[in-house]
Amino acid sequence: MVVENIDSGWERKEWECVDTYRGKGCGWKGFGSECHIVDWFECLMEKGCPSCYQELFIVEFPLVMATGEIH
Repeated sequence: MVVENIDSGWERKEWECVDTYRGKGCGWKGFGSECHIVDWFECLMEKGCPSCYQELFIVEFPLVMATGEIH
């Protein structure tokens, strides 16, 4: 699974719905900005294909501590 940082430009990257490990995927091709949120957590979100919802990549958020430091 590809892991992107929130600031990595994942929205403008081209993605393809292919899962060679499990043999799934519908073949959709498009930009990260077109992908749906599959799941959302405190520190990341899983993005998926807008056609079949196959998970394509993960976007990590920076963790901000109570002191204001970013980790």
